[in-house]
Amino acid sequence: MNEILYAGLAVLSVMSILLVWLTVDHIKLKRNYRALAEHLNNHNLDIVGLCSASVGIDNRLAETAELLKELNEKINDFEQREEEAKPYHAIIQKVRSGADAAELIQKFGISRDEAVLLIRLHGAR
Repeated sequence: MNEILYAGLAVLSVMSILLVWLTVDHIKLKRNYRALAEHLNNHNLDIVGLCSASVGIDNRLAETAELLKELNEKINDFEQREEEAKPYHAIIQKVRSGADAAELIQKFGISRDEAVLLIRLHGAR
Protein backbone atom coordinates (compact mmCIF):
# COMPACT_ATOMS: atom_id res chain seq x y z
CA MET A 1 0.00 0.00 0.00
CA ASN A 2 2.89 2.29 0.68
CA GLU A 3 4.13 1.62 -2.79
CA ILE A 4 0.84 2.77 -4.31
CA LEU A 5 0.93 5.84 -2.10
CA TYR A 6 4.52 6.60 -3.16
CA ALA A 7 3.64 5.99 -6.80
CA GLY A 8 0.62 8.29 -6.48
CA LEU A 9 2.75 10.95 -4.82
CA ALA A 10 5.36 10.61 -7.58
CA VAL A 11 2.69 10.96 -10.27
CA LEU A 12 1.17 13.90 -8.41
CA SER A 13 4.62 15.54 -8.11
CA VAL A 14 5.30 15.07 -11.82
CA MET A 15 1.87 16.48 -12.67
CA SER A 16 2.44 19.44 -10.36
CA ILE A 17 5.81 20.15 -11.99
CA LEU A 18 4.20 19.89 -15.43
CA LEU A 19 1.40 22.22 -14.35
CA VAL A 20 3.88 24.80 -13.06
CA TRP A 21 5.91 24.50 -16.26
CA LEU A 22 2.78 24.92 -18.43
CA THR A 23 1.63 27.90 -16.34
CA VAL A 24 5.03 29.63 -16.71
CA ASP A 25 5.06 28.88 -20.44
CA HIS A 26 1.51 30.22 -20.78
CA ILE A 27 2.49 33.46 -19.03
CA LYS A 28 5.48 33.85 -21.41
CA LEU A 29 3.23 33.25 -24.43
CA LYS A 30 0.73 35.85 -23.16
CA ARG A 31 3.53 38.40 -22.74
CA ASN A 32 4.86 37.67 -26.23
CA TYR A 33 1.36 37.91 -27.68
CA ARG A 34 0.79 41.32 -26.09
CA ALA A 35 4.14 42.58 -27.36
CA LEU A 36 3.38 41.34 -30.89
CA ALA A 37 -0.13 42.78 -30.81
CA GLU A 38 1.24 46.18 -29.74
CA HIS A 39 3.91 45.98 -32.44
CA LEU A 40 1.27 45.14 -35.05
CA ASN A 41 -0.93 48.00 -33.87
CA ASN A 42 1.99 50.43 -34.19
CA HIS A 43 2.62 49.21 -37.73
CA ASN A 44 -1.05 49.65 -38.58
CA LEU A 45 -0.93 53.22 -37.27
CA ASP A 46 2.19 53.87 -39.37
CA ILE A 47 0.44 52.52 -42.47
CA VAL A 48 -2.60 54.72 -41.82
CA GLY A 49 -0.32 57.75 -41.50
CA LEU A 50 1.54 56.89 -44.69
CA CYS A 51 -1.71 56.43 -46.61
CA SER A 52 -2.99 59.75 -45.35
CA ALA A 53 0.25 61.47 -46.33
CA SER A 54 0.20 59.88 -49.78
CA VAL A 55 -3.34 61.13 -50.37
CA GLY A 56 -2.23 64.63 -49.37
CA ILE A 57 0.77 64.47 -51.67
CA ASP A 58 -1.39 63.19 -54.51
CA ASN A 59 -3.76 66.13 -54.04
CA ARG A 60 -0.85 68.59 -54.02
CA LEU A 61 0.59 67.01 -57.17
CA ALA A 62 -2.76 67.30 -58.92
CA GLU A 63 -3.04 70.96 -57.89
CA THR A 64 0.52 71.61 -59.05
CA ALA A 65 -0.13 69.90 -62.38
CA GLU A 66 -3.23 72.04 -62.89
CA LEU A 67 -1.30 75.18 -61.99
CA LEU A 68 1.50 74.24 -64.40
CA LYS A 69 -1.05 73.66 -67.14
CA GLU A 70 -2.60 77.08 -66.54
CA LEU A 71 0.82 78.75 -66.50
CA ASN A 72 1.81 77.00 -69.72
CA GLU A 73 -1.38 78.20 -71.38
CA LYS A 74 -0.71 81.76 -70.19
CA ILE A 75 2.86 81.62 -71.50
CA ASN A 76 1.67 80.33 -74.87
CA ASP A 77 -0.99 83.06 -75.06
CA PHE A 78 1.60 85.68 -74.13
CA GLU A 79 4.06 84.43 -76.75
CA GLN A 80 1.35 84.40 -79.40
CA ARG A 81 0.25 87.93 -78.53
CA GLU A 82 3.86 89.09 -78.48
CA GLU A 83 4.45 87.67 -81.95
CA GLU A 84 1.23 89.20 -83.25
CA ALA A 85 2.11 92.55 -81.69
CA LYS A 86 5.26 92.89 -83.78
CA PRO A 87 4.32 94.97 -86.81
CA TYR A 88 6.84 93.34 -89.14
CA HIS A 89 6.41 89.76 -87.94
CA ALA A 90 4.67 88.45 -91.06
CA ILE A 91 7.12 90.29 -93.30
CA ILE A 92 10.11 88.87 -91.42
CA GLN A 93 8.67 85.37 -91.76
CA LYS A 94 8.38 85.88 -95.52
CA VAL A 95 11.97 87.18 -95.68
CA ARG A 96 13.19 84.13 -93.77
CA SER A 97 11.35 81.87 -96.20
CA GLY A 98 13.21 83.51 -99.11
CA ALA A 99 10.92 86.27 -100.38
CA ASP A 100 12.53 89.03 -102.46
CA ALA A 101 12.02 92.80 -102.22
CA ALA A 102 9.45 92.97 -105.04
CA GLU A 103 7.29 90.31 -103.41
CA LEU A 104 7.40 92.14 -100.06
CA ILE A 105 6.50 95.46 -101.69
CA GLN A 106 3.59 93.94 -103.56
CA LYS A 107 2.19 91.79 -100.73
CA PHE A 108 2.68 94.10 -97.71
CA GLY A 109 2.73 97.55 -99.31
CA ILE A 110 6.03 98.63 -97.78
CA SER A 111 8.62 100.85 -99.43
CA ARG A 112 11.56 99.47 -101.40
CA ASP A 113 14.00 100.76 -98.75
CA GLU A 114 12.09 98.94 -95.97
CA ALA A 115 12.05 95.72 -97.99
CA VAL A 116 15.78 95.90 -98.70
CA LEU A 117 16.56 96.66 -95.05
CA LEU A 118 14.43 93.77 -93.80
CA ILE A 119 16.07 91.40 -96.28
CA ARG A 120 19.52 92.51 -95.09
CA LEU A 121 18.58 92.14 -91.41
CA HIS A 122 16.58 88.91 -91.54
CA GLY A 123 17.42 87.26 -94.85
CA ALA A 124 19.56 84.17 -95.39
CA ARG A 125 23.21 84.88 -94.92
